[in-house]
Amino acid sequence: MSRRRLSIFASSSSSASSTASTSAPANLVRALPPAYAMFKQRLLSRTLGHDVACQLFDGLLRGADPVPTRALNALLSALARAPPSAACSDGPSLAIELFKRMDRCASPLAAPTGYTYSILIDCYRRAHRLDLGLVIFGRLLKTGLGQNVVAYNTIIDGFFKEGEVDKAYDLFREMKNKAFHRMWSLIPQPSIGCASQRQWTKLTTYSAR
Repeated sequence: MSRRRLSIFASSSSSASSTASTSAPANLVRALPPAYAMFKQRLLSRTLGHDVACQLFDGLLRGADPVPTRALNALLSALARAPPSAACSDGPSLAIELFKRMDRCASPLAAPTGYTYSILIDCYRRAHRLDLGLVIFGRLLKTGLGQNVVAYNTIIDGFFKEGEVDKAYDLFREMKNKAFHRMWSLIPQPSIGCASQRQWTKLTTYSAR
C-alpha cells in the first residue's frame, strides 16, 4: 500500500473504493475549525505527537460544532498510513486510541461509520494483530451499519499477507454467500515472491469453486 502522505487529503478518485473516500469536500473543509487544519498540518510535517494529537482531536469532538465523521475519518486514515517519525513512532496505535475517544464521545454528528471501523481494522492489520481486527469486524456487523465492502477486503487482504490463505478463503466464501463476490476484484494481486504468487493462485482457485 502506498505511503504517499498527501494523497489521503486529495479529492476522491473514481475507483471502486472512492465511495469510502476520506477526503472532505471543499465546502466542508472551509467550515472546519482551525484544529482540523492544525492536526493535518502537523501530521503532514511529521511533527504530530501523541499529546498534541489527543488535544486537537478532543477539541474537534467536543467543540461547539462537532466535526463531521467524514472529516475525522480523513485524519484517522492519514494517521494510520503515516510513516514513523520522531514525533509519532506508531501512527496506527495512535489512530486506535483516537478512535476510542471518538467512540466514547457518542456525538451523533461524529459517530463512527462503517468506514471508520474499516480504518480501525486496517490499523490492527498493520500491527499484525488480525485477531483484534476480527473482534472489531464482529462489532461492525453488530452495529446495524450494514455489510461493509472495505472491511471485508481489509480482513481478507490481511490474512493473505500473513500467509493465512485458508482463513482468507473462509471469509471470501462468506462474502460469496452474501453476494459480495465482486469485491474480490478490489484485492490487488501480489507482484513479488514465488510464495505470494502460489498463495494467490490457491486463493483464486478456491474462489472459483
